[in-house]
Amino acid sequence: MPGQKFYEYAGTVTNGGTGVQGTVPRVRFYSTLDWKLEKYDVTLGNTFISSVTDIGPGGIVYENSKTLKALPVASYITWDLRAAYTDDTPSSTIRPIKGWAVAMGVNNIANRMPPLAPQAYTDNNADVSTYSPIGRLVYVMGNVKF
Repeated sequence: MPGQKFYEYAGTVTNGGTGVQGTVPRVRFYSTLDWKLEKYDVTLGNTFISSVTDIGPGGIVYENSKTLKALPVASYITWDLRAAYTDDTPSSTIRPIKGWAVAMGVNNIANRMPPLAPQAYTDNNADVSTYSPIGRLVYVMGNVKF
């Protein structure tokens, strides 16, 4: 609104009625390193979310509060690993099958849980919409092409 004070939310985590809610990190990325050799494929993935500051509801409420303090929230780094085998040659024994693939992977290898932001998220102490609350996840998948 014209005349209303401006608040910068980059690098903060808030959860109030000020129009901006959630974690707004200055840096966030997901990067991968992929290695392929013939029918084999290995992928290493990395999620990085920079550290932020927990300011509770934020805005004018935070500015006028006598009890809320700027709490540091740690950066978040997780690693994922996936290995796959793909065979796209048509089967000579089972005619309708044109190829198949199988993969196995681990997401969040180190079982890293979300960093705590207790002022902004009083119900569960963490922003589970930004950070994964699942922890380590091992999976196996397969598919067949007809």
